[in-house]
Amino acid sequence: MSHTIRQTEVSGPAIVLTRLEAQPLASSTVLEILARWGISLELEDLGDGDYIQVPIKAVPTLLASRLARKEASEMTRLVRLYLDQLEESHTELVSLILKYDDGEVDDWQRVQRWMPKEMLELSNSKACRS
Repeated sequence: MSHTIRQTEVSGPAIVLTRLEAQPLASSTVLEILARWGISLELEDLGDGDYIQVPIKAVPTLLASRLARKEASEMTRLVRLYLDQLEESHTELVSLILKYDDGEVDDWQRVQRWMPKEMLELSNSKACRS
Protein backbone atom coordinates (compact mmCIF):
# COMPACT_ATOMS: atom_id res chain seq x y z
CA MET A 1 0.00 0.00 0.00
CA SER A 2 1.57 3.29 -1.02
CA HIS A 3 0.98 6.48 0.90
CA THR A 4 0.63 9.57 -1.24
CA ILE A 5 -0.63 13.08 -0.80
CA ARG A 6 -3.85 14.06 -2.58
CA GLN A 7 -3.25 15.57 -6.00
CA THR A 8 -4.98 18.13 -8.18
CA GLU A 9 -4.56 17.60 -11.91
CA VAL A 10 -3.30 20.59 -13.87
CA SER A 11 -2.71 21.32 -17.52
CA GLY A 12 -0.51 23.90 -19.12
CA PRO A 13 2.33 24.64 -16.71
CA ALA A 14 5.74 23.09 -17.26
CA ILE A 15 9.01 23.30 -15.44
CA VAL A 16 12.19 24.09 -17.34
CA LEU A 17 15.30 22.14 -16.39
CA THR A 18 18.70 21.67 -17.91
CA ARG A 19 19.12 18.26 -19.44
CA LEU A 20 21.57 17.40 -16.65
CA GLU A 21 19.05 18.44 -13.95
CA ALA A 22 16.32 16.38 -15.63
CA GLN A 23 18.32 13.13 -15.92
CA PRO A 24 17.17 11.75 -12.53
CA LEU A 25 13.56 12.07 -13.74
CA ALA A 26 14.27 9.24 -16.20
CA SER A 27 14.16 6.91 -13.17
CA SER A 28 10.72 5.52 -12.38
CA THR A 29 11.75 5.41 -8.71
CA VAL A 30 12.36 9.17 -8.66
CA LEU A 31 9.02 9.83 -10.37
CA GLU A 32 7.32 7.54 -7.83
CA ILE A 33 8.92 9.39 -4.91
CA LEU A 34 7.75 12.72 -6.34
CA ALA A 35 4.25 11.27 -6.81
CA ARG A 36 4.14 10.34 -3.12
CA TRP A 37 4.44 14.05 -2.36
CA GLY A 38 1.65 14.84 -4.84
CA ILE A 39 3.91 15.90 -7.70
CA SER A 40 3.28 14.24 -11.04
CA LEU A 41 5.48 15.14 -14.00
CA GLU A 42 5.37 13.93 -17.59
CA LEU A 43 8.87 13.28 -18.87
CA GLU A 44 8.63 12.35 -22.51
CA ASP A 45 12.21 12.61 -23.69
CA LEU A 46 15.39 14.29 -22.50
CA GLY A 47 15.94 15.52 -26.06
CA ASP A 48 19.11 16.97 -27.51
CA GLY A 49 18.89 20.59 -26.33
CA ASP A 50 20.46 22.16 -23.27
CA TYR A 51 17.04 22.74 -21.66
CA ILE A 52 13.86 20.72 -21.59
CA GLN A 53 10.29 21.50 -20.60
CA VAL A 54 8.72 18.96 -18.29
CA PRO A 55 4.92 19.24 -18.20
CA ILE A 56 3.30 19.20 -14.77
CA LYS A 57 0.39 16.73 -14.62
CA ALA A 58 -0.59 17.15 -10.95
CA VAL A 59 0.41 19.05 -7.82
CA PRO A 60 -0.42 18.56 -4.14
CA THR A 61 -4.01 19.73 -3.64
CA LEU A 62 -3.09 21.72 -0.54
CA LEU A 63 -0.56 23.76 -2.52
CA ALA A 64 -2.28 23.89 -5.91
CA SER A 65 -2.80 27.65 -5.80
CA ARG A 66 0.98 28.17 -5.51
CA LEU A 67 2.41 25.28 -7.51
CA ALA A 68 0.01 25.12 -10.47
CA ARG A 69 0.73 28.63 -11.79
CA LYS A 70 1.47 28.93 -15.49
CA GLU A 71 4.99 30.30 -14.95
CA ALA A 72 5.75 27.33 -12.65
CA SER A 73 8.63 29.14 -10.93
CA GLU A 74 7.78 27.74 -7.47
CA MET A 75 7.44 24.21 -8.85
CA THR A 76 10.69 24.51 -10.82
CA ARG A 77 12.54 25.64 -7.69
CA LEU A 78 10.98 22.87 -5.60
CA VAL A 79 11.84 20.11 -8.11
CA ARG A 80 15.41 21.33 -8.68
CA LEU A 81 16.19 21.44 -4.97
CA TYR A 82 14.45 18.14 -4.23
CA LEU A 83 16.31 16.34 -7.00
CA ASP A 84 19.55 17.47 -5.33
CA GLN A 85 18.25 16.18 -1.98
CA LEU A 86 17.30 12.85 -3.56
CA GLU A 87 20.71 12.46 -5.13
CA GLU A 88 22.35 12.85 -1.73
CA SER A 89 20.08 10.43 0.13
CA HIS A 90 18.36 8.28 -2.50
CA THR A 91 19.10 4.87 -0.96
CA GLU A 92 18.04 5.88 2.54
CA LEU A 93 14.83 7.48 1.29
CA VAL A 94 13.79 4.49 -0.85
CA SER A 95 14.48 2.14 2.06
CA LEU A 96 12.39 4.25 4.44
CA ILE A 97 9.48 4.50 1.99
CA LEU A 98 9.47 0.73 1.46
CA LYS A 99 9.47 0.15 5.22
CA TYR A 100 6.62 2.65 5.59
CA ASP A 101 4.62 0.89 2.88
CA ASP A 102 5.21 -2.47 4.57
CA GLY A 103 3.97 -1.07 7.89
CA GLU A 104 7.39 -1.31 9.55
CA VAL A 105 7.56 2.46 10.06
CA ASP A 106 4.46 4.06 11.49
CA ASP A 107 5.99 7.40 12.41
CA TRP A 108 4.79 9.84 9.73
CA GLN A 109 7.03 12.58 11.18
CA ARG A 110 10.06 10.41 10.47
CA VAL A 111 8.95 10.00 6.85
CA GLN A 112 7.99 13.66 6.62
CA ARG A 113 11.59 14.74 7.17
CA TRP A 114 12.20 13.56 3.59
CA MET A 115 9.43 15.77 2.25
CA PRO A 116 10.74 18.42 -0.16
CA LYS A 117 11.83 21.27 2.14
CA GLU A 118 10.25 23.89 -0.09
CA MET A 119 6.94 22.01 0.02
CA LEU A 120 7.12 21.80 3.80
CA GLU A 121 7.84 25.55 3.99
CA LEU A 122 4.91 26.31 1.67
CA SER A 123 2.51 24.12 3.64
CA ASN A 124 3.68 25.59 6.96
CA SER A 125 3.23 29.08 5.54
CA LYS A 126 -0.28 28.19 4.36
CA ALA A 127 -1.14 26.70 7.76
CA CYS A 128 0.01 29.86 9.56
CA ARG A 129 -2.24 32.01 7.36
CA SER A 130 -5.31 29.81 7.79
